[in-house]
Amino acid sequence: MKKTYYFLLSILAIAICACTMPKEIEVKGTVSNIKFEANMDFGKEFKNMVIDSFSGDGNDGLITQYCINDEITTQTYLVKMDAIKDEFTIVAAGGSTNLIINDEPVGATESGGIYTLTNEATVFKSGDNGKDSITLSLSKFGESLKGFTFNSELIEAKIYITSEEAIIEAAKISLTFVNVNTLEETLTDSFIISNRSVSNIDSSLEYDRENLPPDGHLIEDFGILINEKSDFRLDIEVLLPINTAISNTLFGDPINISAELVIWLPMDLKAEDDNAKISFSGIFDGVGSFINDISGYMEELSLIVEMDQNPFHEGKLVMSQGQEPQMLYYIEHLMSANTLSFKIEEDDMRTIERLKKGFDPEIGIVYKKGDSLEIPKNFRTSHVSLNAKISYMIMGDK
Repeated sequence: MKKTYYFLLSILAIAICACTMPKEIEVKGTVSNIKFEANMDFGKEFKNMVIDSFSGDGNDGLITQYCINDEITTQTYLVKMDAIKDEFTIVAAGGSTNLIINDEPVGATESGGIYTLTNEATVFKSGDNGKDSITLSLSKFGESLKGFTFNSELIEAKIYITSEEAIIEAAKISLTFVNVNTLEETLTDSFIISNRSVSNIDSSLEYDRENLPPDGHLIEDFGILINEKSDFRLDIEVLLPINTAISNTLFGDPINISAELVIWLPMDLKAEDDNAKISFSGIFDGVGSFINDISGYMEELSLIVEMDQNPFHEGKLVMSQGQEPQMLYYIEHLMSANTLSFKIEEDDMRTIERLKKGFDPEIGIVYKKGDSLEIPKNFRTSHVSLNAKISYMIMGDK
């Protein structure tokens, strides 16, 4: 857009400097079929928008990675956060067969230094003793992807649990997702950990596999939570079940336990409502001020942005300001398989000129119900074509 701005100012300067300055002259004309290269990585801009949706939520160990594996053609993201970082202790209860686990008495029988639990023992529970839950900030997707649902069948989530001690493999874990606004709870089926594993995801911004890391425990129907686009709290309870065998060699020293939640999120979407909208305020920063600057000498403006492929072609490019019934203007244009385009007619240009600094448009792509949108990993602009109708009054000396 800056290139367009400087180009138009150059055209105007040539028109002015070519004339002997009279007292007053009106310059009119058209700028037609001007094309210049505009190599912008649209895929990267969309990637930044998605990563920003997860940033700043305060969760420990939060990492959002972009999948660069060549087998994956749809933009896909991996989100990892720490769910548990804690430890617990087991001690004998002084002369009895009972144990103290996490400062709570637990019934047990003993034989040859092996204690067998006669009731369950909690080794971790969210909310107890300052053990904070993690929050999934899914509502931010609702701000950028209004009216869309993800293909929930392609979304996966796993929880990876580990400890230095094998006793944790006998533990049972329960996960509860709590809607932060409604407090509605979604419980998953409890499962025995049975294997210790870590995701081994580093802190880089890129991920090179074609699916989630191996091992871990799959969380069923996680895509349903994503599609609610609400903030969720994850409550976790880890229990040693009845009949768990505990060696007295574990007594006294703290036993560590860690867990990571990892989400696999492809950008495969469908409009669930009419007027579903993707907002591109960040990507189109500067467009409003550019149009405002040229409105004083442009009667009409048409821009066509050519792309190697246009994943948004089922939608309409919309630039608007205000809400009904106070809508200041509303401009929409259909797109093709390879272009983004919009045209500002004379009436809209005059409205923009009157608004001056109050011109602050929202730019997005609007879809009808049932339209699909699959964001490819690689798509970028190649050229911008410009058509403009100029009208400018030059005032000379009186």
